[in-house]
Amino acid sequence: MRVTVKSSKDFFAGVVFVAFGALFALGSLSYRMGTAARMGPGYFPLVLGCLLSALGLAILVRGLAFSARSGPIERFRLKPMLFVLVPIAAFTLLLRPAGLVLSVAVLVLGSSRGSHDFRLRESIVNTAALLLLTVAIFVWGLGMQIPLWPGFVGR
Repeated sequence: MRVTVKSSKDFFAGVVFVAFGALFALGSLSYRMGTAARMGPGYFPLVLGCLLSALGLAILVRGLAFSARSGPIERFRLKPMLFVLVPIAAFTLLLRPAGLVLSVAVLVLGSSRGSHDFRLRESIVNTAALLLLTVAIFVWGLGMQIPLWPGFVGR
């Protein structure tokens, strides 16, 4: 029996999902698991890694089973990926020293540049909406102690 790939996009997306899920699941094994009632720090990453691998396996099998009308996989584009990944890293580094407002603005505006449909006005509106939602959920709703502004601005 010969297995052929009917949809290369689905097949390779499934491979990537399975690989990332397996890496997260394996990485979580070095932490204490606990039980479902008393979860340890490794429990949630293990469950998410297994779910991501299962989803990837389903997508991979779909890529083998169904033919797609789309053509070959597009070439790898580094610039849009960097426009998404760098603002995420900047958010993590800026959150404490720069505060939530500036960190979310850097994250949303920076990652918006990764789209070929980037429009500054829409990105600013999106940033304001997401900032309000973030502050409402994490600061007001959950009461997390996250600084809103940089330390030099005052509170």
